Amino acid sequence: MTHTPSPQNFANLETFSRSLASSSRPALIWYGPDSERIELSGKVTENWIAKSANLFVDELDAAHGDSLDVAAPPHWRSIAATLGALRAGCVVNSDNEASTFWLGFDVDDRAAEAETAVFMARGALAMSYDQEVQQWPDDSLDYCAEIRSFGDLFDPIDAVMGSHRIGRAVVNGAYQTVTLNEWLELASSWCDRVAQTDDDRQGIMVDAGSQPLNLDFLARVCGIVAAGKALVLVDSSVGRHEERLATIASEEKAEFLD
Repeated sequence: MTHTPSPQNFANLETFSRSLASSSRPALIWYGPDSERIELSGKVTENWIAKSANLFVDELDAAHGDSLDVAAPPHWRSIAATLGALRAGCVVNSDNEASTFWLGFDVDDRAAEAETAVFMARGALAMSYDQEVQQWPDDSLDYCAEIRSFGDLFDPIDAVMGSHRIGRAVVNGAYQTVTLNEWLELASSWCDRVAQTDDDRQGIMVDAGSQPLNLDFLARVCGIVAAGKALVLVDSSVGRHEERLATIASEEKAEFLD
């Protein structure tokens, strides 16, 4: 049965994370190419978010207001890493010409412009970057090789304030800079919407698409899991096959939410 959403889930990032950590239910189910499937409970998802926050703070010396250029499309790993960066106080996809950090799967011109490029592997359980690294800019970091050494709990000395501007998102039809509180309201609205879906459905299916992960997509992710549903995230290559999607929907008891 679906959990009744609580406004306290979105009081701030830390209350949301504590709520997520208390859940043993599936929170994020990833379907990648070649029949790849990985299932993360709420607790395990939060562990990865906390590890990511610790990496940004302890390894990369992230400070509130540092900018993060997310070049990766939605993937279980890019979601965990970006939520970790938010907890560290980073601003996602700011208008800065050169970002403090860049996060992606494949090298591009913006990676070289950032102070530090953080490369992730696409393989769901990869222990290190799984492509060529010769083109990496100086001071790049291998997320998969480093992340496991960081703690499963993140206890910020300076928690992100609700008035902190965290990037740009769509509010009332307009693309604008939002504070953390405004973004949490977007997540809460998704939570309310998801809570009204069929209780027999255990998951909400979402096509990852090919565009970079952004704050709007993250708000949807957080709203889905806070409502007690699993986010069933399918790679764009999987989303092109209707029969495969129908099978996944049946096996996961999931549906797309228009």
